[in-house]
Amino acid sequence: MAVYTVPLDVANRALQIIGVPRIANFTATKAGLETAFSMDKIRQAELRRSVWTFATRRTMLRPVISTTQNITFLAYNAATTYAAGDVVADTNGYLWLSVRGTNLAQTPGAGGVNPYWVSYFGPLVAQAWVTATPYFPGDVVVVSSVIYICVLAHSSQTPRNATYWHVVAGATGAVGVQLSPLGVNPPTGASTRNLYRLPANYIRMAPQDPKAPATTRPGTLAGMQYNDWEIENGYLFTADSSPIVFRFVADQTDVTLMDALFCEAWAADLGAKTAMPLTQSPEKLNLAVGEYTRTLAMAKAMNAIEEGSTDPELPEGAQQAAPAAAGGR
Repeated sequence: MAVYTVPLDVANRALQIIGVPRIANFTATKAGLETAFSMDKIRQAELRRSVWTFATRRTMLRPVISTTQNITFLAYNAATTYAAGDVVADTNGYLWLSVRGTNLAQTPGAGGVNPYWVSYFGPLVAQAWVTATPYFPGDVVVVSSVIYICVLAHSSQTPRNATYWHVVAGATGAVGVQLSPLGVNPPTGASTRNLYRLPANYIRMAPQDPKAPATTRPGTLAGMQYNDWEIENGYLFTADSSPIVFRFVADQTDVTLMDALFCEAWAADLGAKTAMPLTQSPEKLNLAVGEYTRTLAMAKAMNAIEEGSTDPELPEGAQQAAPAAAGGR
């Protein structure tokens, strides 16, 4: 059984840390309103802080070409019966993927364990389906204005084959209009970089090959091979042209899937952010900050154990030192 089951559990843990009575909802009290305002902001900041194993995902990215279509998913409707593979947007625009058939009146993101929906972390664009192209689960294509999602790896099955493809109910696509010089290389104007649209609910990039041998090479500071990837304006820029299995940290909102120590750190940070508005006590603020520092360190230590041996990231807030010049002091 999950220790934390709903966001309210995190809020009440935060209130407990700063000595404020627990709440039954986020609307009826000052404590509810203050924690509601900060919760998601703090969660996203904490997810971006590290490559948390519970929020790390992989998805297929394909380069944007002239026929690539931006996808619009339908808003969730409680009166609609959804099939496995359907994607909907909730009232906040957050995208959810149906993982069960006959999915009726099951609100995505509702409190507690919800087996009908999971967060959608897949592509936001679709290319035209091409015969004999290898496709993988999660790939999205468009055929005659119909959006399909791949559910079984293959290299030659038409999207009309329901064994390999699912029609995403109500999803529509439209070719985007580019009004900025994305991928253009001044001064010639030649397009030398390919663009990949970042996936849904993207938070930050994760190491793409974290188990690469950490062999120091002359003139470099790390064992990893350098690449030319750059993130700008919701796109990945690169000279690569092949499909990319992209590893990233996703905006995970389901607290039942989160590590308990992460939730403890999230709650302590929430307590620190709301201590002064709710208690006007510097002592309570310092207490929450101390709790946050301890629990975050423990959470990161456990995360590092699960992640295993890999080239480490820079310490938070640190800059990597430049190599000493030859003959320098």
